[in-house]
Amino acid sequence: MILRAVVFEYVHGAEPVGSEMIVRKYEFGVKSATIRNELAEMSEMGYLEQPHTSAGRIPSDLGYRYYVDHVSPKDPPPEETQDAFNRNLVSGEVLQSILSGTARQLSRWTQLMSIAATLGTPNLRAKSALVTGLGTDRALLVLVLSNGHVANRMLTCPVGLTLEDIGRTNDSLSKLTTDAPLTALRSLKIPNGPSASEKLQGAAISAIWSIIDELSQGKVLIEGTEYLFGQPEFHRNPEPFGMLISALEEGSWAHDHLLSGKEHGSLTIGHEHADQRLHTFSVIRRPIFVGDEEVAILALLGPTRMNYDASLPLMDYAAQAVSETLTKMLT
Repeated sequence: MILRAVVFEYVHGAEPVGSEMIVRKYEFGVKSATIRNELAEMSEMGYLEQPHTSAGRIPSDLGYRYYVDHVSPKDPPPEETQDAFNRNLVSGEVLQSILSGTARQLSRWTQLMSIAATLGTPNLRAKSALVTGLGTDRALLVLVLSNGHVANRMLTCPVGLTLEDIGRTNDSLSKLTTDAPLTALRSLKIPNGPSASEKLQGAAISAIWSIIDELSQGKVLIEGTEYLFGQPEFHRNPEPFGMLISALEEGSWAHDHLLSGKEHGSLTIGHEHADQRLHTFSVIRRPIFVGDEEVAILALLGPTRMNYDASLPLMDYAAQAVSETLTKMLT
């Protein structure tokens, strides 16, 4: 298929594709003039674009969309890729570390930018909360959540705190937090008693409030910025790359525009994005689950010229593997 040939050559060469190249490399059994006519017809239909009058063709956003929906093969990643990916998952201990390692690995393999984001957590529950003494005046609070996220906070210890006081604090925290919804934890009362254990418990509850406020916004992890900038089109014209980096610094922009997928679901190509700063990019998104609960989003961002044949099945496999790993660990 001629469209497949154009997509393949442009993805791998980043240069417009002419009829002579297609005739030379592909055995379609027709002459160059026939290929030129087909390219011209696909251009009129909106599947191809011609950057310059004398140049060859490149796929348009519509062309990529048709290719992904109707032409791109759906083969899974090679077994060696799956094995390497699974080894990375075994080393992860909690949600954030697994997401970070997964994003880093995806960027290396695809030479694109990868983004992992935890979601807002109004429906999450606490699994446990524990305070550990770190000396006479410092302690560490560790809060473990049902999605695998582990949050830490340093606490200032009250004067005269003993190991018995820490034990009493942990007994109280266990009763208050184990399997409790975060909404309930946000309503905990700080004890007013004068004892050291009650003062430590109050400090721990304040720290838990801070953690919940932070988690309610979700956390975005970005890997592979240097790989994305290394793509040929952004060397020729770095402005779209600069606009993207500026946008990523705007608070919730990544959640609202990169990760939501409101317009076209799991894959958005070029001008399908509502935000014009993404018109030269494609974004593949996949949800991450613990059991039936969606806890995070994994995304791959690259030029519209990205290798869809490799990237789509790799993202499918990554999301499934991460979800299965987290579910086994946390349920």
